[in-house]
Amino acid sequence: MGAYSMLSRKAGGSVAEKMMMGGEIYTAEQLYEMGVVDILAEKGEGRQEVLRYIERAEKSPNSYRAMRKVKDYCNPVSYQELLDITTIWVDAALNLTERDLQVMSHLLHKQGNKFAG
Repeated sequence: MGAYSMLSRKAGGSVAEKMMMGGEIYTAEQLYEMGVVDILAEKGEGRQEVLRYIERAEKSPNSYRAMRKVKDYCNPVSYQELLDITTIWVDAALNLTERDLQVMSHLLHKQGNKFAG
């Protein structure tokens, strides 16, 4: 329920809206290009990439810590924002139509097929 809050801060409001309303399934490469994913790893290399990231961060911890603080300062996500957004989505869920449920079922099926094979 905080997807828009997080995505809009990471990749911009138009990207967040497109992702949430479009029903598309994105590859890791597409998400990287959109600015949603920071690091790509080859299959089976995720752990090694995380260790490389940690190693780079340890070489200049002050810079990484400062950048994280700057990002958090410039893009705060408050508890109240998340609570209000949750209320909006709960209200929307209570007003779903049969057509909405069919679209959701279709998207769920599409995602299942994408990741099953």
